[in-house]
Amino acid sequence: MTTKRHTWVTIGITALVLLNIGLVATFWLQRSAARPPALAGAADTVRPGPALLIRDLNFDSVQAQRFTALRNEHFSAMQGYRAQMRDLKDRFYAGLREEAPLPDSLATAIGTLQAQMDRITYQHFRQVRALCTHEQKERFDRIIGNVIRQLGRPGPRRGPGPGGEDRPFGPPPGDGPPDGPMDGPPPPDER
Repeated sequence: MTTKRHTWVTIGITALVLLNIGLVATFWLQRSAARPPALAGAADTVRPGPALLIRDLNFDSVQAQRFTALRNEHFSAMQGYRAQMRDLKDRFYAGLREEAPLPDSLATAIGTLQAQMDRITYQHFRQVRALCTHEQKERFDRIIGNVIRQLGRPGPRRGPGPGGEDRPFGPPPGDGPPDGPMDGPPPPDER
């Protein structure tokens, strides 16, 4: 009787191991199939946004260099705004722990800051479009919607959260406003 029981336990464990292997393989294959061909095998080594934009618009070396400079300038300008947004949202959602009423002033500040960030990003892409030839502008106009949607995806967060507890993700070291947090409303947009 024990030998028969031992055989069934061995068969059951073997079946569970094989099912787990099959499940992991299925997830891995679906993830690989969902990745765009341009990123397959290079997801960890290439930042898809800038490299794909340069490739998709077929920028020459001068255009690519100017685009990289514009992108770096834009990224630097946005770091402070992103840090301020994180701080505002941390303070906003901290009210959930305290069972406080909805902080309308923080919600308004988040909306104002988001609008300013969107205006700056809009101006950045106008500058990028100005780098393009006529043919490249047509391609830019077709792909910019997808580029903007990719930018809007929230990224992982690291570091201490509100109240000092650790979060598994957050901003990289050195990410923050160059002159400290902004006092008052964001500067008026440049039109």
